[in-house]
Amino acid sequence: MQGYLVIAGEIHALAIHPTSDGGYRLANGKPITLLPPDHETPARVQVGEAVHDVHIVKTGDRIWVHLGGRAHEILWRGAVDHHAGEPDGVREGVVRAPMPGAVVSVLVEAGDVVSHGAAIMVIESMKLETIIRAPRDGVVQRVNALAGESFERDAVLVEIGARD
Repeated sequence: MQGYLVIAGEIHALAIHPTSDGGYRLANGKPITLLPPDHETPARVQVGEAVHDVHIVKTGDRIWVHLGGRAHEILWRGAVDHHAGEPDGVREGVVRAPMPGAVVSVLVEAGDVVSHGAAIMVIESMKLETIIRAPRDGVVQRVNALAGESFERDAVLVEIGARD
């Protein structure tokens, strides 16, 4: 199946192929194999010879992968949806909560200039701390959650506008 992944605001063309062991093989130049969990191990990602344990949560079209101490949001878009419009959250700079949780610390404030990928907030959900990163270059317009506050999934945590 051909489609597009949106990872940290970057769009990647990709083909997904099921494998005989119940996993999936992703191809976009570098093959990556997603190995299904069994009763003793979490899901695993194999890149070349290296195999990494991952925790995966799927909500709608969004997939959250916790790997190496960081959470990565992956948004799947089929080819038709991709060409029909811009994926959610990529251009507008709205940073939404990936899951319900609480704010551990806020690393930015309104008026701060941020770069794509910069750490802007640390959240905790299901006893895992996750660094929330800026989806684009810009200026922080508003921070909607303070340290210690709880939030629901999809709550707008931070809004980032374009640099003047």
